[in-house]
Amino acid sequence: MQMPQMATPDTDKFQMPIPSLTEQARIVAILDKFDILTTSITEGLPREMELRQKQYEYDRDLLLGFPKKTLAPADGAKVLALF
Repeated sequence: MQMPQMATPDTDKFQMPIPSLTEQARIVAILDKFDILTTSITEGLPREMELRQKQYEYDRDLLLGFPKKTLAPADGAKVLALF
């Protein structure tokens, strides 16, 4: 099956509507917002995930990091310094 084709003189007869400058500016603004959102996802999301991971680790250590018990010398005992 062959695809239909058009000769160049036939395509010259087509009229392509061009939006007004106001409409073009509106379209550009929409595309700029979309570009910012996609850039934000590729750059901002990994940074946000990194910060969330650090916050999680901090909170985990704060909640689960129990103080270590130290052995205190008995009353009257002398402490030997090794260094």
